[in-house]
Amino acid sequence: MGSLWNYIVSGGHLYKKSFWREEYEQIAREKGVTPDYVYAIAKGAFLKDDLDHEIKEALRKRGILTSIMQ
Repeated sequence: MGSLWNYIVSGGHLYKKSFWREEYEQIAREKGVTPDYVYAIAKGAFLKDDLDHEIKEALRKRGILTSIMQ
């Protein structure tokens, strides 16, 4: 129920409920994508191209992704 409720409350934009919301929005502006796209990469979406890798690196630089496995 929690995930569905968060989806409804956020209007389908789960990143809006995140502690990192402002960072997702800033990276999205810098890279020309949506904050939802950045959020998906942060949550483990498959990386398709160089832009996705750039987004992942931006997430690392901001301390959002810290695991050596990511």
